[in-house]
Amino acid sequence: MKKPIILFVASIFLLFNKVYAQDKFTLEQCVSYALEHNLNIKQAKYTQAISEVNYSQSKLNLAPTVNANISQYNNFGRSVNQVTYAYSNNTTNNLNYGAGANWEIFGGLQRLNQLKQTKFTLMADQTYVEKIKQDVSLNVVNQFLLTMFGEEQVNNLTNQLKVSQEQLAIAKKKADVGTITEADYLQFKAQVANDETNLTSAQNQLEIASLELKQLLNLEPQQTFGIIRPSDAAMVEASKSAYEAVYVYNEALKINPSIKVAEYQSLASERAVSVAKGAFYPSLNLSANVGSYYSWNYYLPVDPANPNGPDYRPTFKDQYNTFLGKSINLSLNIPIFNGLQSRNSVKKAKISYENTKASEVLAKNQLNKTIAQSVADLKAAEKKYASAQISFESLKKAYEFSQKRFDVGLINSLDLNIAKTNYSKAESEALQAKYDMVFKSKVIDYYLGKPLTL
Repeated sequence: MKKPIILFVASIFLLFNKVYAQDKFTLEQCVSYALEHNLNIKQAKYTQAISEVNYSQSKLNLAPTVNANISQYNNFGRSVNQVTYAYSNNTTNNLNYGAGANWEIFGGLQRLNQLKQTKFTLMADQTYVEKIKQDVSLNVVNQFLLTMFGEEQVNNLTNQLKVSQEQLAIAKKKADVGTITEADYLQFKAQVANDETNLTSAQNQLEIASLELKQLLNLEPQQTFGIIRPSDAAMVEASKSAYEAVYVYNEALKINPSIKVAEYQSLASERAVSVAKGAFYPSLNLSANVGSYYSWNYYLPVDPANPNGPDYRPTFKDQYNTFLGKSINLSLNIPIFNGLQSRNSVKKAKISYENTKASEVLAKNQLNKTIAQSVADLKAAEKKYASAQISFESLKKAYEFSQKRFDVGLINSLDLNIAKTNYSKAESEALQAKYDMVFKSKVIDYYLGKPLTL
């Protein structure tokens, strides 16, 4: 009875996976899925989790430490009897136990500064997670657009191959009746082979783009995967925006995770200098201890008035009360000379701080440069797209005109194939220009903190 139930559940599970695997994703769904499953994001979160533990520990380091101890001593031969404090040659068995607490009242404010340092480190790691998320989102947009380009390119080349095959069939009939020469027929045949090669190359590029997108989403390469294309008109229209590099940079400076990470790292390094300087100050510690022990060799007379009478071993409680000891200690440690370790630690901390400050400046300079380049690239992409569209429309009409001239015998097959090749190339370039412009506009949206949608 169990076997049919197991098979039924397994079939439902496989059916669910199959349906899920065949789902098509919008760009927004791809980004959302990647943010949840991408391995780079998970690794960044693991680093953040470690920083959270370090921050929690640095807060607990401000509290006193309390420890208990227990040990058993078996002494053989001449040794000090812990009960009588006299030397004897007897075997003694003693159980020592106790507890102690220690609290650093003042230590050059090192622990407070370590707490602030770990806090800034945690903030840096939290911001780094956001940076990885944004980077992954932008990469998903890029691969999504490449997949869209690949699908459109494959579709266009498939249609071109179909037209070439139809022309080849017509050319075969014309060659058989002598309307066109054998050379003209071979030109059409060569064009079909060239179109097949271009289509195979485009299909391979589409497969690579799809695999890259699956990898970003942490999907299996074998999983069936499709995308939902947005409207081309809306996508192109949303990409045409006027941006000034100064405005984009000033906005990005407020929110860009890379800059925030560099700033938090600088603050953490600054606190590291304070931690190192704390070693120059005296440290004041308060400690308290309590302890007792139990001895198997400790005997007392049953009758205190008759010391020579029978002896007995006091109970654990009695020995605890008898040997109980307590202490409170206040200690002051004043550093005088430790091989210049403290001074050199401060020097290294200051160098690290200056290095992080330089890294912060470099990050801002790099951001400024990258944004200026991105804005210039977008403007160039918009112009290139407009030119590519004009070129495509013109060469498309030129090819259609050449086809009509070929049909009436005014040009040969070579001229027709040249016109077709030029038209095909212009179509591909217009397609590339469109997606290049869309992606470059998304890069600007990335720096402005806008949602990466199409």
